[in-house]
Amino acid sequence: DFEQREWVSTTGWPISYDELVPFYRDAARLCQLDSVVPKPPQSDDLSPVYRAPFVSNDVEIATWQGSPPTKFGKVYRPELESADNVTVVTHATVTELTTDALGERATGVAAATGDGVQFTVAAPTVVLCAGAVETARLLLASRSVRPAGLGNEYDFVGRYFMEHPHLVTARLRLYDDGTAGRPPVAAIDRGFLGTRARLSMQRPTGSAKVAYVISEERRRREQMLNFSTHIRTVSAVSREDSEAYQAFKLVANNMRSPREMLSQIRSGAIPEGASEQLRRILVGAPEVAQVIYQEALKQPKELALYTQSEQVPNSASRILLDETRRDASGVPRVNLHWQLSDLDKQSIAKAHAILGRQFSASGLGELVPEPAFLDDGPEWGPGLRGGHHHMGTARMSADPRHGVVDTHGEVHSVRGLFVGDSAVFPTGGYANPLLTLVALAARLGRRLRSQLT
Repeated sequence: DFEQREWVSTTGWPISYDELVPFYRDAARLCQLDSVVPKPPQSDDLSPVYRAPFVSNDVEIATWQGSPPTKFGKVYRPELESADNVTVVTHATVTELTTDALGERATGVAAATGDGVQFTVAAPTVVLCAGAVETARLLLASRSVRPAGLGNEYDFVGRYFMEHPHLVTARLRLYDDGTAGRPPVAAIDRGFLGTRARLSMQRPTGSAKVAYVISEERRRREQMLNFSTHIRTVSAVSREDSEAYQAFKLVANNMRSPREMLSQIRSGAIPEGASEQLRRILVGAPEVAQVIYQEALKQPKELALYTQSEQVPNSASRILLDETRRDASGVPRVNLHWQLSDLDKQSIAKAHAILGRQFSASGLGELVPEPAFLDDGPEWGPGLRGGHHHMGTARMSADPRHGVVDTHGEVHSVRGLFVGDSAVFPTGGYANPLLTLVALAARLGRRLRSQLT
């Protein structure tokens, strides 16, 4: 992820993975993880479809490690409240980053409350941690001194917006002649008695989940992007598009901790309110029942490959200010132009070919790409969505002509102004960006502490 790849322009980070290793340990602690490197599920918990003979030298598995989840505001609130050197200002929104008369030195921020009270905070050091969308928005909207925005001398702010495309990219039509010489797999060979195995196949017990990935050696040989996909069952009703099923999933996940759910109901933290979610479940009960039956209780005839892949850094994929729409504080809202490239699709197609040979040879089934992935056209199909993994709009570079911030997150052209979030990512890989984001923030925090004390 950190290295230059000759077949992809504008890749390579100006810092190495080794430089971040100590801060990954800090990030793991802050995210309440047991270790930096996720431990694969125990063999009893790992579905047989993610073991030999369905994996090989070319097709490997990767493991995601979930946090409890860590609710940072709740977990670290007591520490912030008791700190003598921290003042937390809530219910206020930064409207502009302020600088000296030349726009070369940060001097603080301008802000406003919800009821219109405006104020400024003077500070020689300002750190933006607003996410790749809002960080770019603030940099572009801070135009009192620099008409193009701060850090935007070379028109890089807002560009190279990256996400992880999430969608079903292929189907696996299971061979209908039994196991076809392969080991039996309860998740696909049994009906009702295979329910638990199907659920485990899609979400292993514990905090870890797994996916197929293509080996590094094969990716380099094929000149591919990073790619991951996991197998799941399918139904006639799309679980992503069904409001009823999404509401059911939200409630079911919260039921793991009834106390936490009651707390969220009292505080109004459940999106759109608990009553609205319950209404959706009741109105859409037939949809919920169909998804549960077809995806959990019924023996499958085909499986879906749900893919989470890397996006090539693309200067045309960008955040722009929308001067026709402003928020309550008068700051222009954003227009997001998320653009994927031919290489993004071509890389997935190459992964399909490798996986297809592996699944066929191992007796699992025939891989059939979704229609949008049968050619190199611009269409990705109706299921395309992001993973809320916003990256890249204030990219890190050693040379000011090629990015917005330097190797420590300081804006090249504005001393004392730093970015400490995933906006600085030069590339995005395929995995969730949180751990790297927190590691970069921890690295920046340690540097600022040494400078300010």
